[in-house]
Amino acid sequence: MADHEIQSKTMRIALPILQQPDAELPEVTQEAPPGIFEQHLEKILNSAELAIYRQIMHGIYDAVIVTNMPGEIIDVNPRALEFFRFDLPALCRMSIRDIVRGFNDSVLNTICENLSEERFTFIEAYCRRQTGVSFPAEIVASKLMLAGETCLSFFIRDITKRKENEEALDRTQKKLAQAERLETAGSIAGHIAHDFNNLLTPLLGYPDLIVDELPPDSQSRSDLMLIKKTAQQIADINQQLLALSRRGYYEQSALNVNVVIRDVVQVLNREALAGG
Repeated sequence: MADHEIQSKTMRIALPILQQPDAELPEVTQEAPPGIFEQHLEKILNSAELAIYRQIMHGIYDAVIVTNMPGEIIDVNPRALEFFRFDLPALCRMSIRDIVRGFNDSVLNTICENLSEERFTFIEAYCRRQTGVSFPAEIVASKLMLAGETCLSFFIRDITKRKENEEALDRTQKKLAQAERLETAGSIAGHIAHDFNNLLTPLLGYPDLIVDELPPDSQSRSDLMLIKKTAQQIADINQQLLALSRRGYYEQSALNVNVVIRDVVQVLNREALAGG
């Protein structure tokens, strides 16, 4: 069967981690006998068939849970014992509802309907270990015929590592996107700073040339020096923009707020005098 045909005949179900309150897990003593299913298999299968069945169950990498049609667990493979950390007698006293969070009668009915129409059922859910800790899993439900009896088999794969890798990849992609945004902002800042540098050149150079032409007692000398000083402050800010764009040097220095306030007051006083 082609991949697209399999996908078209597959129903995906995502169960929330907490769809309903957790039920009390059945209490099982270590002395509890294994389920009747093992004895039943020995009656309906000959030794060769039973050996093949056990060999297949032991050779499957994923956890396998075999249930009857109502969802009561009747057999598991060794991988399931490792995943869920119950012993076989304990699991065989449970239902699939006890170990798959959010699994209810509606989900079971959907699985049975899909199987009757030869459709696969793929479930994303959280499963519960004996310790109460949950782990993310992918579950595929299928039909299993054993000596003429219809059972359900659930193939369960622990995808904890995959989820962790996906979350790590998502965090990395977000950091990369943020770095790209900063890189773009830095590039824009660099272009702006470059244009500012061109505009600041006459403001930094011409005051000295003009001062040389003025009398020593001219009031305009201090005005021109203030223009030059302000232009230099703008140039320093511009240098920070270049540092952001990684096109200039970056230097940290202490800022004297009093000097800044004094310069601003001088500018305001001169504007007030000019306005008369």
